[in-house]
Amino acid sequence: FSGNAPAGYSFLYRDPSDPSRTTYEVRWAVVTSVRTVGKLTNQVVAKRVIIGVRRQGFTGQPVFFNTLVTR
Repeated sequence: FSGNAPAGYSFLYRDPSDPSRTTYEVRWAVVTSVRTVGKLTNQVVAKRVIIGVRRQGFTGQPVFFNTLVTR
């Protein structure tokens, strides 16, 4: 969250039921692992998704969620 929000990988969210009208910045990244299997090159074998959320204008630590999907 120290740099500008990456285009296509972030959005601002405001909960309509929140009376304080707080805005949250949501960012995410997808890290793809590939490998070569026989004649098949660059086969996706895993995707790691990282999601970060921070209250806009807040200088404290953001909250991160992390998951991994493999096959």
